[in-house]
Amino acid sequence: MMPLKPLLSAQFLSFMVSASGIFTESLATDCGINIPTFQTFLVYTLLSLFTLKLHKRQYVNDPSIDSKPYRICSLLGSTPNSLKLSSPWYYYLLISFLDVESNFLVVTSFKMTSLTSISLIDCTSIPFVMFFSKLLLSRSYIPPQYLAALISVLGILLIILSDTFYPLTSSTGTTSPSPLLGDIICLCGAFLYALNNVLCEKFVKVDRYEYLGMMGFFASIISAAQMVVLEREEVEKLFVEEGRCSSWRSGGLIGGYVVSIASFYVLVTGFLVDNSAALLNVSLLTADVYSLIFVVIAEKVVPGWLYFLGTLVVFWGVGLFNYHEKSQEGGREEGEGIGESDKSDLLRSRSPSREPIIEP
Repeated sequence: MMPLKPLLSAQFLSFMVSASGIFTESLATDCGINIPTFQTFLVYTLLSLFTLKLHKRQYVNDPSIDSKPYRICSLLGSTPNSLKLSSPWYYYLLISFLDVESNFLVVTSFKMTSLTSISLIDCTSIPFVMFFSKLLLSRSYIPPQYLAALISVLGILLIILSDTFYPLTSSTGTTSPSPLLGDIICLCGAFLYALNNVLCEKFVKVDRYEYLGMMGFFASIISAAQMVVLEREEVEKLFVEEGRCSSWRSGGLIGGYVVSIASFYVLVTGFLVDNSAALLNVSLLTADVYSLIFVVIAEKVVPGWLYFLGTLVVFWGVGLFNYHEKSQEGGREEGEGIGESDKSDLLRSRSPSREPIIEP
């Protein structure tokens, strides 16, 4: 029987990603506001509040803290209050850099290309994340999982073909100004997303709250510096000038993005504690389906038949990958469940009674 909990959890995460994309695209196309680093800076600032939880655990003398071998200077500045970490701080600095730049590339691409081109992020991130999982986590995959990933990518390609042959014309009549550059940015974002997701899987299994707090802390610093260099004028206009959208609407779109992405970060760490980054990336393919459903409802247009076929194929591939993912994990746990004493008993039962048993 297919496990429903990881499947439904992944679909909720996929919906949050879709919502963030809708907020960002509306902000870029309808309001003419493109401030990707500022948007993610607000998200990282919220996540950095998890460092307060790390402080609290030390103050209450949590026994799990004593085994942490690394330290970083506390936000309070005094040496006795330095935070104890499970991993070196520069690992989190690297992860934060990857996360900031991948988000920057993705959000930037919304003003250059169409929603279907951005679907390339999901498609190409799957082979990337499976490659990095094998390289960094020594994770193995069985042929049905490769087939399921291929089926999911095929479904997205059908949706892209649907948009090519049966394009959804926006009511505003807007077109993508730089589709080729947008596609290249999407591919770069897919590469960084895949590497970052695999590293996230590795570190959240050690301490998810440490990951959230330290990643948010370093990422907020990186994004603040990048925002000053690249987006200072755009951010000033947001607070001074009245754009195509009212300040209430633009503020609401930015707030919607921040809430959806911050929620995604918190929930995805819990998901990756028990599941793989590959399952996450395959499941997130359905975000494009949810985005197009929103476009159909908002613009009152109906896509071609290829869109509906592609949607069914995507969900089929996601469900198939989830089924074999859990089946493979169940097999590993069953093998790992044999203790040393059980192994010894098994050796004795298979060995002649006259010969001594030599155990390593």
